Amino acid sequence: MAELFGITEKVYRVSNSVDHEKIKRLSSESVRLPGKKLFTTLGRLDYNKNHILLLKAVKELKKQRSDFMVYILGDGDERKRLEEYIKDNGLESCVRILGFIDNPYPYIRNSIATVLTSLGEGFCLALVESVVLNTPIISTDVGVARELVEKYRCGEIIDYNERELAAAMIRYLNKYDGCKKPFNIGNEFDLKTEVNKTAELIEKAVESAAEHSKIKKLPYPEYTIDHCELESFDICRGYMYVLRVMQDGVPYEYLINRNPYSKKLIVFNNGAIAGGNVTVPVFQRHSWAKLLKTSSVFCMDPTLYLNGFL
Repeated sequence: MAELFGITEKVYRVSNSVDHEKIKRLSSESVRLPGKKLFTTLGRLDYNKNHILLLKAVKELKKQRSDFMVYILGDGDERKRLEEYIKDNGLESCVRILGFIDNPYPYIRNSIATVLTSLGEGFCLALVESVVLNTPIISTDVGVARELVEKYRCGEIIDYNERELAAAMIRYLNKYDGCKKPFNIGNEFDLKTEVNKTAELIEKAVESAAEHSKIKKLPYPEYTIDHCELESFDICRGYMYVLRVMQDGVPYEYLINRNPYSKKLIVFNNGAIAGGNVTVPVFQRHSWAKLLKTSSVFCMDPTLYLNGFL
Protein backbone atom coordinates (compact mmCIF):
# COMPACT_ATOMS: atom_id res chain seq x y z
CA MET A 1 0.00 0.00 0.00
CA ALA A 2 2.79 2.40 0.92
CA GLU A 3 5.21 1.50 -1.85
CA LEU A 4 2.74 1.19 -4.72
CA PHE A 5 0.11 3.78 -3.81
CA GLY A 6 1.62 6.01 -1.13
CA ILE A 7 -1.14 5.09 1.34
CA THR A 8 0.22 5.14 4.87
CA GLU A 9 -2.62 6.46 7.04
CA LYS A 10 -5.38 4.30 8.49
CA VAL A 11 -3.65 1.17 7.25
CA TYR A 12 -3.41 -1.74 9.69
CA ARG A 13 -1.66 -5.05 9.30
CA VAL A 14 -3.52 -8.17 10.34
CA SER A 15 -1.23 -11.16 9.93
CA ASN A 16 -2.15 -14.61 8.76
CA SER A 17 -2.23 -16.57 11.96
CA VAL A 18 -2.29 -19.99 13.57
CA ASP A 19 -3.79 -21.35 16.77
CA HIS A 20 -0.75 -21.47 19.09
CA GLU A 21 -2.57 -23.29 21.87
CA LYS A 22 -3.99 -25.97 19.58
CA ILE A 23 -0.67 -26.56 17.82
CA LYS A 24 1.19 -27.03 21.08
CA ARG A 25 -1.49 -29.40 22.40
CA LEU A 26 -1.55 -31.53 19.25
CA SER A 27 2.25 -31.66 19.10
CA SER A 28 2.32 -33.74 22.27
CA GLU A 29 0.55 -36.70 20.64
CA SER A 30 2.61 -39.86 20.29
CA VAL A 31 3.91 -40.83 16.84
CA ARG A 32 6.50 -43.29 15.56
CA LEU A 33 9.81 -41.52 15.07
CA PRO A 34 13.01 -42.69 13.39
CA GLY A 35 16.04 -43.52 15.49
CA LYS A 36 17.92 -40.74 13.71
CA LYS A 37 17.92 -36.95 13.71
CA LEU A 38 14.81 -35.85 11.87
CA PHE A 39 14.17 -33.18 9.24
CA THR A 40 10.55 -32.58 8.22
CA THR A 41 8.99 -30.87 5.22
CA LEU A 42 5.26 -30.61 4.68
CA GLY A 43 2.96 -29.48 1.91
CA ARG A 44 1.32 -30.75 -1.22
CA LEU A 45 3.63 -32.63 -3.56
CA ASP A 46 3.61 -30.41 -6.64
CA TYR A 47 6.08 -28.58 -8.84
CA ASN A 48 5.93 -25.33 -6.86
CA LYS A 49 6.93 -26.99 -3.57
CA ASN A 50 10.15 -28.05 -5.32
CA HIS A 51 10.77 -31.19 -3.22
CA ILE A 52 13.24 -32.39 -5.81
CA LEU A 53 15.71 -29.79 -4.51
CA LEU A 54 15.48 -31.34 -1.04
CA LEU A 55 16.08 -34.82 -2.45
CA LYS A 56 19.13 -33.61 -4.36
CA ALA A 57 20.44 -32.08 -1.13
CA VAL A 58 19.82 -35.38 0.68
CA LYS A 59 21.85 -37.13 -2.00
CA GLU A 60 24.74 -34.76 -1.27
CA LEU A 61 24.27 -35.07 2.49
CA LYS A 62 24.29 -38.86 2.40
CA LYS A 63 27.83 -38.78 1.05
CA GLN A 64 28.95 -37.40 4.44
CA ARG A 65 26.37 -38.49 7.03
CA SER A 66 24.04 -41.37 7.73
CA ASP A 67 22.59 -40.29 11.07
CA PHE A 68 19.56 -38.42 9.70
CA MET A 69 16.10 -39.02 8.29
CA VAL A 70 13.87 -36.76 6.16
CA TYR A 71 10.10 -37.12 6.45
CA ILE A 72 8.04 -35.66 3.62
CA LEU A 73 4.47 -35.03 4.79
CA GLY A 74 1.99 -34.50 1.99
CA ASP A 75 0.62 -35.91 -1.22
CA GLY A 76 0.09 -34.81 -4.79
CA ASP A 77 0.90 -35.18 -8.47
CA GLU A 78 4.68 -35.19 -7.94
CA ARG A 79 4.70 -38.15 -5.57
CA LYS A 80 5.51 -40.78 -8.19
CA ARG A 81 8.37 -38.73 -9.60
CA LEU A 82 9.82 -38.17 -6.11
CA GLU A 83 9.53 -41.86 -5.22
CA GLU A 84 11.36 -42.77 -8.42
CA TYR A 85 14.17 -40.33 -7.59
CA ILE A 86 14.48 -41.79 -4.10
CA LYS A 87 14.71 -45.32 -5.49
CA ASP A 88 17.05 -44.48 -8.37
CA ASN A 89 19.50 -42.72 -6.04
CA GLY A 90 19.37 -45.20 -3.15
CA LEU A 91 17.84 -42.77 -0.65
CA GLU A 92 15.34 -45.18 0.92
CA SER A 93 17.32 -45.33 4.16
CA CYS A 94 17.18 -41.58 4.75
CA VAL A 95 13.93 -40.33 3.12
CA ARG A 96 10.33 -41.38 3.64
CA ILE A 97 7.19 -39.94 2.05
CA LEU A 98 4.47 -40.34 4.67
CA GLY A 99 1.64 -38.89 2.59
CA PHE A 100 -1.03 -36.64 4.01
CA ILE A 101 -0.96 -36.52 7.82
CA ASP A 102 -3.89 -35.13 9.82
CA ASN A 103 -1.64 -34.03 12.66
CA PRO A 104 1.86 -33.09 11.50
CA TYR A 105 2.80 -31.25 14.69
CA PRO A 106 4.46 -34.11 16.62
CA TYR A 107 6.81 -34.59 13.66
CA ILE A 108 7.60 -30.87 13.53
CA ARG A 109 8.19 -30.69 17.28
CA ASN A 110 10.58 -33.65 17.17
CA SER A 111 12.54 -32.41 14.15
CA ILE A 112 15.84 -30.59 14.33
CA ALA A 113 14.60 -28.34 11.50
CA THR A 114 11.68 -27.84 9.13
CA VAL A 115 12.78 -27.54 5.51
CA LEU A 116 10.94 -25.53 2.84
CA THR A 117 12.20 -25.46 -0.76
CA SER A 118 9.25 -23.77 -2.47
CA LEU A 119 9.57 -21.66 -5.58
CA GLY A 120 6.91 -19.33 -4.22
CA GLU A 121 4.62 -18.93 -1.21
CA GLY A 122 1.87 -16.51 -0.32
CA PHE A 123 2.67 -16.71 3.40
CA CYS A 124 3.39 -20.31 4.47
CA LEU A 125 1.72 -21.11 7.75
CA ALA A 126 3.91 -24.21 8.12
CA LEU A 127 6.93 -22.03 8.86
CA VAL A 128 5.07 -20.13 11.58
CA GLU A 129 3.85 -23.40 13.06
CA SER A 130 7.42 -24.65 13.16
CA VAL A 131 8.66 -21.54 15.00
CA VAL A 132 5.75 -21.78 17.46
CA LEU A 133 7.06 -25.28 18.30
CA ASN A 134 10.64 -23.94 18.61
CA THR A 135 11.80 -25.93 15.59
CA PRO A 136 14.24 -24.01 13.34
CA ILE A 137 13.47 -23.45 9.68
CA ILE A 138 15.68 -23.84 6.63
CA SER A 139 13.86 -22.14 3.79
CA THR A 140 14.15 -20.53 0.40
CA ASP A 141 13.38 -16.82 0.43
CA VAL A 142 9.62 -17.07 0.08
CA GLY A 143 6.54 -16.03 2.06
CA VAL A 144 7.18 -15.09 5.66
CA ALA A 145 10.51 -16.99 5.87
CA ARG A 146 12.91 -14.01 5.88
CA GLU A 147 10.76 -12.06 8.34
CA LEU A 148 10.80 -14.98 10.78
CA VAL A 149 14.52 -15.67 10.42
CA GLU A 150 15.55 -12.04 10.84
CA LYS A 151 13.20 -11.30 13.72
CA TYR A 152 13.59 -14.48 15.76
CA ARG A 153 16.94 -15.85 14.56
CA CYS A 154 15.15 -19.12 14.06
CA GLY A 155 16.88 -20.56 11.00
CA GLU A 156 18.50 -19.91 7.65
CA ILE A 157 17.51 -18.63 4.22
CA ILE A 158 19.01 -20.64 1.38
CA ASP A 159 19.27 -20.24 -2.38
CA TYR A 160 18.04 -22.83 -4.88
CA ASN A 161 21.19 -24.89 -4.61
CA GLU A 162 21.35 -28.46 -3.30
CA ARG A 163 24.89 -28.09 -1.95
CA GLU A 164 23.93 -24.97 -0.01
CA LEU A 165 20.91 -26.75 1.44
CA ALA A 166 22.99 -29.83 2.31
CA ALA A 167 25.55 -27.61 4.07
CA ALA A 168 22.78 -25.96 6.12
CA MET A 169 21.40 -29.35 7.12
CA ILE A 170 24.90 -30.47 8.20
CA ARG A 171 25.22 -27.39 10.40
CA TYR A 172 22.01 -28.32 12.21
CA LEU A 173 23.08 -31.93 12.53
CA ASN A 174 26.34 -30.81 14.10
CA LYS A 175 24.91 -28.37 16.61
CA TYR A 176 21.80 -30.27 17.70
CA ASP A 177 22.32 -31.73 21.17
CA GLY A 178 18.79 -32.85 21.95
CA CYS A 179 17.72 -29.48 23.31
CA LYS A 180 16.01 -26.58 21.59
CA LYS A 181 16.17 -22.95 22.55
CA PRO A 182 12.81 -21.12 22.63
CA PHE A 183 12.32 -18.52 19.90
CA ASN A 184 9.96 -16.46 22.06
CA ILE A 185 7.49 -15.73 19.30
CA GLY A 186 4.99 -14.76 21.98
CA ASN A 187 1.51 -13.96 20.64
CA GLU A 188 2.65 -12.89 17.19
CA PHE A 189 0.81 -14.70 14.41
CA ASP A 190 -1.55 -16.11 17.06
CA LEU A 191 -5.10 -16.63 15.83
CA LYS A 192 -6.89 -15.43 18.98
CA THR A 193 -4.66 -12.36 19.25
CA GLU A 194 -5.21 -11.38 15.61
CA VAL A 195 -8.98 -11.93 15.88
CA ASN A 196 -9.11 -9.69 18.96
CA LYS A 197 -7.01 -7.03 17.20
CA THR A 198 -9.34 -7.18 14.21
CA ALA A 199 -12.44 -6.88 16.39
CA GLU A 200 -10.94 -3.87 18.18
CA LEU A 201 -10.16 -2.20 14.85
CA ILE A 202 -13.71 -2.75 13.64
CA GLU A 203 -15.19 -1.44 16.89
CA LYS A 204 -13.02 1.68 16.76
CA ALA A 205 -13.96 2.26 13.12
CA VAL A 206 -17.66 1.92 13.93
CA GLU A 207 -17.34 4.25 16.93
CA SER A 208 -15.43 6.78 14.87
CA ALA A 209 -18.02 6.63 12.10
CA ALA A 210 -20.81 7.11 14.63
CA GLU A 211 -19.07 10.14 16.13
CA HIS A 212 -18.75 11.79 12.73
CA SER A 213 -22.11 10.68 11.39
CA LYS A 214 -24.68 13.32 10.54
CA ILE A 215 -27.38 10.90 11.68
CA LYS A 216 -27.99 11.59 15.35
CA LYS A 217 -30.62 10.26 17.66
CA LEU A 218 -33.46 12.78 17.76
CA PRO A 219 -34.27 14.41 21.13
CA TYR A 220 -37.84 13.16 21.32
CA PRO A 221 -39.36 10.98 24.05
CA GLU A 222 -39.78 7.33 23.09
CA TYR A 223 -42.45 4.77 23.92
CA THR A 224 -42.11 1.06 23.17
CA ILE A 225 -45.12 -1.24 23.01
CA ASP A 226 -45.92 -4.67 21.62
CA HIS A 227 -48.07 -4.78 18.50
CA CYS A 228 -50.92 -6.40 20.45
CA GLU A 229 -51.17 -3.21 22.58
CA LEU A 230 -51.93 -0.94 19.62
CA GLU A 231 -55.71 -1.08 20.09
CA SER A 232 -55.45 0.21 23.66
CA PHE A 233 -52.58 2.70 23.20
CA ASP A 234 -53.67 6.32 23.54
CA ILE A 235 -52.12 8.52 20.84
CA CYS A 236 -50.91 11.56 22.74
CA ARG A 237 -51.56 15.08 21.52
CA GLY A 238 -49.65 18.33 21.45
CA TYR A 239 -46.02 17.11 21.28
CA MET A 240 -43.77 14.94 19.14
CA TYR A 241 -42.62 11.50 20.27
CA VAL A 242 -41.34 8.22 18.88
CA LEU A 243 -43.65 5.22 19.08
CA ARG A 244 -41.80 1.90 18.69
CA VAL A 245 -44.04 -1.07 17.96
CA MET A 246 -42.37 -4.47 18.36
CA GLN A 247 -43.52 -7.46 16.32
CA ASP A 248 -41.53 -10.70 16.08
CA GLY A 249 -38.47 -8.91 17.41
CA VAL A 250 -38.57 -6.23 14.70
CA PRO A 251 -38.99 -2.54 15.64
CA TYR A 252 -41.52 -0.56 13.61
CA GLU A 253 -40.89 3.06 14.57
CA TYR A 254 -42.98 6.17 14.00
CA LEU A 255 -42.41 9.81 14.84
CA ILE A 256 -45.84 11.12 15.72
CA ASN A 257 -47.12 14.71 15.94
CA ARG A 258 -50.86 14.72 16.67
CA ASN A 259 -52.31 18.19 16.17
CA PRO A 260 -55.31 18.62 18.49
CA TYR A 261 -56.77 21.28 16.17
CA SER A 262 -56.75 19.32 12.90
CA LYS A 263 -58.56 16.23 11.66
CA LYS A 264 -56.16 15.78 8.76
CA LEU A 265 -53.07 13.60 8.70
CA ILE A 266 -49.98 13.47 6.46
CA VAL A 267 -47.86 10.31 6.50
CA PHE A 268 -44.20 10.39 5.42
CA ASN A 269 -42.13 7.34 4.47
CA ASN A 270 -38.34 7.36 4.38
CA GLY A 271 -36.33 7.21 1.21
CA ALA A 272 -32.85 5.73 0.95
CA ILE A 273 -30.46 6.60 3.78
CA ALA A 274 -26.83 7.32 2.92
CA GLY A 275 -24.47 4.90 4.63
CA GLY A 276 -26.81 1.91 4.63
CA ASN A 277 -27.96 0.30 7.87
CA VAL A 278 -28.43 2.62 10.82
CA THR A 279 -28.48 2.14 14.57
CA VAL A 280 -30.92 4.93 15.52
CA PRO A 281 -34.38 5.77 14.18
CA VAL A 282 -34.13 8.08 11.19
CA PHE A 283 -37.12 10.21 10.24
CA GLN A 284 -36.47 12.19 7.11
CA ARG A 285 -38.14 15.63 6.86
CA HIS A 286 -39.17 15.50 10.55
CA SER A 287 -38.63 19.26 10.82
CA TRP A 288 -41.62 19.73 8.51
CA ALA A 289 -43.94 18.69 11.33
CA LYS A 290 -43.60 22.14 12.92
CA LEU A 291 -44.60 23.82 9.66
CA LEU A 292 -47.68 21.72 9.00
CA LYS A 293 -51.11 22.60 10.27
CA THR A 294 -52.12 18.95 10.20
CA SER A 295 -51.16 15.91 12.23
CA SER A 296 -48.15 14.01 10.87
CA VAL A 297 -46.55 10.58 11.15
CA PHE A 298 -43.02 9.85 9.95
CA CYS A 299 -42.32 6.17 9.36
CA MET A 300 -39.00 4.41 9.89
CA ASP A 301 -38.54 1.62 7.34
CA PRO A 302 -37.78 -1.57 9.37
CA THR A 303 -35.79 -3.10 6.50
CA LEU A 304 -33.00 -0.68 7.43
CA TYR A 305 -32.60 -2.86 10.53
CA LEU A 306 -32.63 -6.06 8.49
CA ASN A 307 -29.08 -7.23 9.38
CA GLY A 308 -29.56 -6.56 13.07
CA PHE A 309 -33.01 -7.98 13.66
CA LEU A 310 -34.04 -10.43 10.94
